[in-house]
Amino acid sequence: MPWQWDLNTDRYRDLDTGRFISAETIRGLVDERQRITGSGSDGLAELLRGGQLNTRDWETGMREAIKDEYIQQYLLGRGGLSQMTQADWGSIGGMVADQYRYLDGFAQEVAAGTLTEAQVAARARMYINSGREAYERASARAHGLPELPAYPGDGKTICLTNCACNWRIEEVYDDNGNLVGWNCYWELGEAEHCPDCVANSSRWNPLFIEVSEEVPEEDRELAEPVAEPVKEPAELVDVLEGKPPVDEDTTTARIDDWFVRDLDSSKWKGASLQDRQIAKDEIIRELSKRTGTTYEDVDKLIRQWAFSSNDDDMRSLAIQRDVAELFGIPMSEFTKDGIARIETAKETSLWYRLHPGKVKPEHAPLMESTEQQKLIKAMYDYTQEELRAAGFGSGTTIRLRRGIVLDKSIVGDWRKGSIQEIIANPLESWSSSASVAKRFASGLETDNDIGIVLEMDVPVEWLVGSARTGFGCLDEGEFVILGGLEARARVIDIVLPVTEEEIIQQIESETQYVKLPPLDSLLAIIGAK
Repeated sequence: MPWQWDLNTDRYRDLDTGRFISAETIRGLVDERQRITGSGSDGLAELLRGGQLNTRDWETGMREAIKDEYIQQYLLGRGGLSQMTQADWGSIGGMVADQYRYLDGFAQEVAAGTLTEAQVAARARMYINSGREAYERASARAHGLPELPAYPGDGKTICLTNCACNWRIEEVYDDNGNLVGWNCYWELGEAEHCPDCVANSSRWNPLFIEVSEEVPEEDRELAEPVAEPVKEPAELVDVLEGKPPVDEDTTTARIDDWFVRDLDSSKWKGASLQDRQIAKDEIIRELSKRTGTTYEDVDKLIRQWAFSSNDDDMRSLAIQRDVAELFGIPMSEFTKDGIARIETAKETSLWYRLHPGKVKPEHAPLMESTEQQKLIKAMYDYTQEELRAAGFGSGTTIRLRRGIVLDKSIVGDWRKGSIQEIIANPLESWSSSASVAKRFASGLETDNDIGIVLEMDVPVEWLVGSARTGFGCLDEGEFVILGGLEARARVIDIVLPVTEEEIIQQIESETQYVKLPPLDSLLAIIGAK
């Protein structure tokens, strides 16, 4: 029963009978292919369990199975090998590379022995099932469609790669027989349906895409499933405030445990590189799934915060600006001044006169505000959900610390134990650890600098991200909170500059520094000696 792809109809034809192959038959082949490859992955899991394969060999076998599944499914959707272009092979390569990256983290968990035999087999099957995305993408491309807002099996729905839905695509012609667009129907498969897929089948019934047009803006986000609403911080500005601690600390130990849940490291301080990578990968995949943003773009946003949360870098300043707009809080003067300096530089600097029409990467946002705000909102929701699950519900607080360096003129008569009002940027980094905060307070550069360590009971509703749910470094116990709101904190430590004589005495006695010398004083001593 030889088949051939019919270019006029974008369908397979049986060359013996001349009849078209039904869509049901093709989908049956998609399912059968997944069943066969899935049986192979089950076999690999069995060999791993029995000791005939080590983790490295098992991962190699899984890589081969994933690659073969994606290629075969894409070929089936595209119309066979003769229809493949360089762009098609590139699409396969990109999808397979994503799965390899996820598989690396999976293999690390397998090697650590943290998964049961059943969990290994079930998760391995999910990697095979993700090949359905390859078929759906190729099928859409075979019809000449641009990028669709989602694909069955791409992991953007609650059912993840277990999705059994499909796109049904119908070409639309005008009265003269000219192709004018496509009606695209998200059809539910023969399986239990998750809320996302049910919403998609209602929303895209059909999704009409005009020839030579992109997917409509309103259809680029996945339909949202019905879920418990997360209270918006903007609704709480007038009723919540950060307060200086007065009671016994009951949250730090719980948060320290929360940071390392499901990781090999017993403490977040000194967490292994592997655990930090696993935690970050989980965050990126979760935010990518929730928003439809690519893994790479989410990764760039997370890395940008780690690189700089403000400074004269528009990639960071734009995050601050978008947070202020999203949550209805004021921008700090520091953020406003930074944006103004960049705009002035673009108008007056020599580099821009020599490179008309170009913009330095550090002078442009990472992405459009709508996309960035969508990611930040997803991060906030994820953080709130995870904290609620850990017992930190609405109305509770978490005790956090922050280290800052201020000019003497600003500090004035601040003393250890005093209560101070906090004026902050829209987003600020705090830590569960006083020692981490003191490290940041010790970055004195001039004799006029003073380091301040603050402690505050922060409303859970202010927490936008953390080292396990968004922005934040795991080995710093970091939370990122909303600033610009009514907040008062207690000064728990002060780092003072030291004199040149004190520096010399410390060096000569080879004692541990108690205070960090200002940079200009240290340079002066080195030069004098």
